Amino acid sequence: MQDLSRRHSSAYRCSERLSVISTGNVLPQNFLVSGTSNHESPHRFTARVSYGREFLAGYETRVTAQWFRAKGQPQSWVMSSRGLEGSNSSNRRHLLYVPGPNDPNVVAGPNFDVQAFSDFVAAYGLEQGFVTRNDQYSRWTSRMDLRLDQELPAFFDGAKARLYVKVYNFLNMINDEWGHQYDAQFFSPDVVTQSVNAQGQYVFERFNNLSVSDLQETQSLWQVRLGVQLEF
Repeated sequence: MQDLSRRHSSAYRCSERLSVISTGNVLPQNFLVSGTSNHESPHRFTARVSYGREFLAGYETRVTAQWFRAKGQPQSWVMSSRGLEGSNSSNRRHLLYVPGPNDPNVVAGPNFDVQAFSDFVAAYGLEQGFVTRNDQYSRWTSRMDLRLDQELPAFFDGAKARLYVKVYNFLNMINDEWGHQYDAQFFSPDVVTQSVNAQGQYVFERFNNLSVSDLQETQSLWQVRLGVQLEF
């Protein structure tokens, strides 16, 4: 048996982006402010390891593993827009306002769960006032892909044959709780349904205990592909 080669590589990437917005999650609408971009990639670690050996003389067997771990994309806590700036829509356009003790800007409606909202505010360490745009991040994601290549005789000159097996999301194949892929919710989580009364106060009508993370179910499943590659 001949030990042919060992190869490995690793990398780290950090990408911070700011965007100037007049739409999306803003307050007030049409007022230009800078904020963290929806497309920021805060931290991403990657690694690749490959090992080859000739268990059969002249025909290489190679195992390659590729792995990454990345912090999720940013997202904002928001509240509905009904009654704000002449809008009767429930679109999730406005950043969440967190009231302080005896805050004159907010009244709680009869169906608003004050205790659940207070627990939510405490859990995320939110402070009084409007939350910062895109200061929440979806969950970290990890994934490992595995590939096995076996060189084979091609039976005619100038050709190469290779049998390969690819395992996508190998971690999920080992354990159903591993390898889950997350992204930020496409629409900002509307944690408070609100309206505005005649006194100009926010009326918090309903609390929605939502997450900024969205589990990508299809991408979280493991897959196996088997094939034959012929080069000539």
